[in-house]
Amino acid sequence: MICDEGAEEVKLMVSRTAGVLEEDGSPVLEEVWIEMTLDGAPWVSLDASNFDGTIHRIPMSSPIDISGQTVEVAVEAEGLERVSAHDIMPPPPALNVTFEEAAEFIQDEWGGGMIVRHGIEVDILGRDGVADWFILTLESRAADPSWGDTTWYARYINGPPDPRMQELNNGTNLVSDEGLGDGDINGLTFYIEHYASIEWEDIDLQYRVKVSAISESFARNLLSMTAYEMSEGNPFAEPVTVYSNISSGFGILGMRNSTTFEIN
Repeated sequence: MICDEGAEEVKLMVSRTAGVLEEDGSPVLEEVWIEMTLDGAPWVSLDASNFDGTIHRIPMSSPIDISGQTVEVAVEAEGLERVSAHDIMPPPPALNVTFEEAAEFIQDEWGGGMIVRHGIEVDILGRDGVADWFILTLESRAADPSWGDTTWYARYINGPPDPRMQELNNGTNLVSDEGLGDGDINGLTFYIEHYASIEWEDIDLQYRVKVSAISESFARNLLSMTAYEMSEGNPFAEPVTVYSNISSGFGILGMRNSTTFEIN
């Protein structure tokens, strides 16, 4: 379960751990009882009536507003040990985004002509004495609604190497000040590129920068999942233990609080 600040629905998946000889993997459980508390006070309960065939879900009467509060989830199922997890929602990230149009032109190495490169620089306010973790994403969508798809899609970020940024397998970047100071994270630099020639003109796109403050548990899980996926198929790779914060079980309860900046 990943909690998003401002979410309008609670969604989580509960499954039973599978043995190595079970070819179908871990079965998702329907007959479970789930209790969620917020800073120790009863908050949300779910059971089999909230199961949609894949996950348990329930709409909220109002968007979630839990910044700085502790969420605890406890799950019970017949024949299995009770499991629980807790995590704290970080505050929304404060950021400054600088956009430089046509910062430079480069030659396309594949013979497609000149490419114009627009510069983006992101500064994120850090918290003193706390290891801050963020997910940085550059997203785009078609500017013309007649294309029929208004979904924002993550784009792979192209920019100079930066030890504070680690690319994850889904096109997003994990950013942290851990080990590099306790102040702000300034000068995260990357580009938007498109062909300069009308002959090679791309579809007109809208862009936005999305920065999500995430809990440390969520960050540890993302890092371990990336390492696990990279080791698959390599018989000589060291075994990777996927990070879990679930008591007496495996899984993740993570927190995510996002701020977006649209580039016009």
